[in-house]
Amino acid sequence: FKNIYGEVDKSGSFTSLRPRDGQNTDGSLIEVSPEFIAVNWHTSGGGSIGIFQTRSYMRVGSNFPLISAHKSPVTDLKFSPFNPSLLASSSDDGTCKLWSIPEEGLKDDTNTELQVFTEHGKKASLLNFNPCVKELIASVGTDHDLYAWNITDSSIVFKAKTEDQTYSLDWDAAGSLLGVMNKNKRINIFDVRVSDQATLSTDGHHAGRVQKFGFADGPYAFSSGFGTTGREVKLYDLRNFDKAVGIHKLDTMNGTLTNFYDGDTGLLYLYGKGEGTVHYLELKEGEIKQGSSYSSDTQQISMAFFPKRTMDYNSCELARAAKLTRDQCHYVSFKYPRRNQGYAEEFYPECVTGEPSMTLDEWKAGENKPLPRKKIIDIENKFKSEVMQFEKKVVVEKKSVTMDVILEENKVLKAQVSDLEKKLADLQAQLDAKN
Repeated sequence: FKNIYGEVDKSGSFTSLRPRDGQNTDGSLIEVSPEFIAVNWHTSGGGSIGIFQTRSYMRVGSNFPLISAHKSPVTDLKFSPFNPSLLASSSDDGTCKLWSIPEEGLKDDTNTELQVFTEHGKKASLLNFNPCVKELIASVGTDHDLYAWNITDSSIVFKAKTEDQTYSLDWDAAGSLLGVMNKNKRINIFDVRVSDQATLSTDGHHAGRVQKFGFADGPYAFSSGFGTTGREVKLYDLRNFDKAVGIHKLDTMNGTLTNFYDGDTGLLYLYGKGEGTVHYLELKEGEIKQGSSYSSDTQQISMAFFPKRTMDYNSCELARAAKLTRDQCHYVSFKYPRRNQGYAEEFYPECVTGEPSMTLDEWKAGENKPLPRKKIIDIENKFKSEVMQFEKKVVVEKKSVTMDVILEENKVLKAQVSDLEKKLADLQAQLDAKN
């Protein structure tokens, strides 16, 4: 995947935005689903969210409707992986809320939540939906309380204490392990169906700055942060979690890295706030393999990646991100260069369909079921481009003609005319004889 390149989607953008840029949060300022984009919106008081339909590009006007979500600033946003209209938000006011977005988007301001979770004693800082169970979401706050709760009735399914302030929160692909990166530079992993104590722990990065953690494919996990010489990425094996099995020195920039991991390709995308570069590395078979990068003059303040099932496979798009700047949002596509357009099966293993693999009761009972998967060409996708059809024009070869050829053809034609005139005379004589 070293040849992957990024390009701006020129089909449209969202302009005159007012994202809450100055807020000190480790959560997402922008979040996407196949249908909607949610932006943490700047307002004079409280916490608001702007909602956009993914293909309805626009310039924001003065009467732009908002979700008046919280009494204090919003700290994180997450869409459900199973319902593109279901949005979760957390806030400095200590609450987490769920919002149902109408199919046609917002037409008026709203402050009517679908559900509210009020157990955090202080700031609720991060959220993450379970990737396998539609009723389950995790949240963590500055009170060091880590919860998994049932979104249908806001009841607590799991509760634990983290060692320190949490910088990142991630479920593994099976939906059973919950990992956190703490301010004390420690990574803790909880088996939420077994114990409220961390089952795995290890050290993160050397420098005492914001660092992030995530699960990779199979028995592996990764983290991004600052080492002694600059920014770096570490790879861990959960079967031997005492130390990293790989370290990749990225660069010497100062921005905090945020990451997105694509489990279908094993590609890890990394980007920093206030930068115009996106790095991508390949995590494969317990190794970190050098990738490439995409650079732009436009600095992002945040990014959000779309689900794999929305990729434009006819252009060999492997990932698409909504890039949020200080006043606009546009899409960046990451593609593999191919001479021919159309679906290439080798780049698209079966992807998750957006359906849960089990119910909450099955999950509580200890069951583990893989997520339903289909070929991407069998999933409805409004981002798909049409393959251009080309009809090759048949060119008739022109032969060169000489004077000798013309004279020969003229001689043949004269003979044919003479023969026809003779037949015509014979027919005329037979007609006269009958009369």
